[in-house]
Amino acid sequence: KQIERRKLRDYQSRVVENVIFQSVETIVPIITSKPPEPVVQAAKDTPESEELAKQNQKVLLAMYEEQKMKGKFQMIARHLILYRLGILKYKYDPETDKIVTEYVRPQNVIVEKHGDFIAEFIEEPISDILKKFPEKLDEIIKQFGLKVKKDEQGNNDPTTIESKVLATKI
Repeated sequence: KQIERRKLRDYQSRVVENVIFQSVETIVPIITSKPPEPVVQAAKDTPESEELAKQNQKVLLAMYEEQKMKGKFQMIARHLILYRLGILKYKYDPETDKIVTEYVRPQNVIVEKHGDFIAEFIEEPISDILKKFPEKLDEIIKQFGLKVKKDEQGNNDPTTIESKVLATKI
């Protein structure tokens, strides 16, 4: 919405306030002020089972804090308000040997008509793709028309691909 300067009076401001931004940033802290905490119940009515439930709840709360879930919930709340879709993705990180939680931008996701299939568009440098799928090296080189030299055995040598090309996001 733009201001028609001709209709402004001398005492009126020419500044346009972003009402959507103000509204979203006002309501997000309200929505996320009391985030849900994990609740673990004892499986049996024994002291050992109750102690195990308390310990599990402490571990889950520590993981909640470690992964900075409050900030992720705030981003999900923004996505829900603006795009009507908020997505959290769980994945395994082999470097830390832990399950990691991430939010996903709704623009990068497609959902099948009945919700049976969900896919995320991911942009990654070619070098990362080659690391993830070394067995598909020849197919990747062919698909993207990469110039690569052969090694002594006649196989493609990924170390000879130009570094500029390896940084290209696809």
